Amino acid sequence: GGARRAASALGATGAVEVEYCPGCKWQLRAGWLAQELLQTFGEDLESVAIVPSKGDAGTFEVRVDGAVVWSRAAEGHFPEAKELKRRVRDVIAPDRGLGHIDSTSGVRMSARAGRIARRALRRSLLCLSPLSNTQC
Repeated sequence: GGARRAASALGATGAVEVEYCPGCKWQLRAGWLAQELLQTFGEDLESVAIVPSKGDAGTFEVRVDGAVVWSRAAEGHFPEAKELKRRVRDVIAPDRGLGHIDSTSGVRMSARAGRIARRALRRSLLCLSPLSNTQC
């Protein structure tokens, strides 16, 4: 597509490698993320390869044109599909929008923040209730 031609003009080919630790059984995760990238970027990618690591145990890295865009060792966790898509997009087609992934209106709370918010709401509702014995 057009983004593919623009990436080529910038020297980016869109060759993605997802390297995973086979001993850690991360092949399915690598395959799922590769599928997500193919679904989103399609023809804008030259290739997507799933590569078993021959080096350090625990390896999970995603590279675009040889440059690391995600490293589990550096980040401390696996990528969410939307974050990985943003990082790949920033290399192969920086001007391309990702629709709802780029939207900030649908920001979700972490589970802990959600629990804290629910507790605070319950407390405030109890304080408003004339039947409550709760000290506010």
